[in-house]
Amino acid sequence: MSQSYDIVAMGAARATAIRMFEQLGMDFSSVAKGARQDSGVPATAKALNQPTKEGMVLRGPADEELIHAESLQRVGNERVIKGKSFGTMPMEARLDAASARAGLKMLGASRLAFLASLPFRTGGAR
Repeated sequence: MSQSYDIVAMGAARATAIRMFEQLGMDFSSVAKGARQDSGVPATAKALNQPTKEGMVLRGPADEELIHAESLQRVGNERVIKGKSFGTMPMEARLDAASARAGLKMLGASRLAFLASLPFRTGGAR
């Protein structure tokens, strides 16, 4: 069992490394082969001016992408949210009626009003 766990961990680490290389403007496969890239590396991922992705992005405290939700679908009596976690790991989350009610209860009336007004507020666009 530990061997299969190691294979899964190596796959996740490789996917994370590929994502980090993309953010730095480098080609993972050519670097892994030993090819040199003397074109320079941007200081930050924001310097790449990457096109914005469609969907909803949840960011962490250091402005890193935690979750990128690409689609929201209905499957039976559930909502299925598909996207990527940490920019690399495919994610599929399911929301059932009981969890939706618990989420609305957690929000409360004032936070629900704030959430409804959020798309109409200025600033914070990336």
